[in-house]
Amino acid sequence: MYAICDLAAEKGVGILLDAEETWIQDPIDRLAIELMAEYNKEKVVVYNTYQLYRNDRLHFLQLSHKIAKEKNFKLGAKLVRGAYMEKERLRAKEQGVASPIHLDKEATDKDFNDAAVFCIENKESIS
Repeated sequence: MYAICDLAAEKGVGILLDAEETWIQDPIDRLAIELMAEYNKEKVVVYNTYQLYRNDRLHFLQLSHKIAKEKNFKLGAKLVRGAYMEKERLRAKEQGVASPIHLDKEATDKDFNDAAVFCIENKESIS
C-alpha cells in the first residue's frame, strides 16, 4: 500500500480505499488512518470509504476527523450509502447479534445527509 501511495502522491492522484463487510472493515480503517497520517499532510492522497447504511459510520467519520486533527493530517472521505445490506442482516441473524446497519432507508439517508453536512462544515480539513 505504501508503494501504491508513493506513486499516487508522485503522480498527483488519489487512492480510494473501498469499504467492505463489517467483519473485515476494522483493519482497512486502521490502514486508511495510518496511510492518511503519512500522505495527507499537505493535500489529500488517501481516501477511506464510509458506508452510511451502517449505524456506526457517522460516529466513525467524526472520530476519524478528530484523529486527523490531532495528528495534523487532512481526512479523505468517500461517502456512500452502502452495499452489503442483505449480507450484513443475514450474518447478524445467523450469529444472533444486532444488525450493524440501519433499520430502514430513512435512517440511512439521515446519516448520509448528516455526514455530508459534517464534511462541508469541516471542508478545510476534510476532502
